[in-house]
Amino acid sequence: MSDQPAAQPVPDPTGQPSAYPGVSVVMPVLDEERHLRQAVTRVLEQDYPGPVEVVVALGPSRDRTDEVAGALAAEDPRVRLVANPTGATGAGLNSAVAEGIARS
Repeated sequence: MSDQPAAQPVPDPTGQPSAYPGVSVVMPVLDEERHLRQAVTRVLEQDYPGPVEVVVALGPSRDRTDEVAGALAAEDPRVRLVANPTGATGAGLNSAVAEGIARS
């Protein structure tokens, strides 16, 4: 049994329960300042009737990736940030799971 609290489903934008399962897209990023905004926007624009979130796992970037990600999270509550200190893809995915991605 894990000590982590149970993950809560992604809320529907209207605040109502959704008939469709929530979807979490985990995006480990490292030095992606130039492409991050477009990548996140494209995920959020997908035609899916259920709730969607993007979890950005931030690696130790040397550019403005963290700043861009912070702005995206401030602009849209469907964007969440988690730390990925090693920058490794697997570690980023694990960080997102540990933080509680949406589960139905």
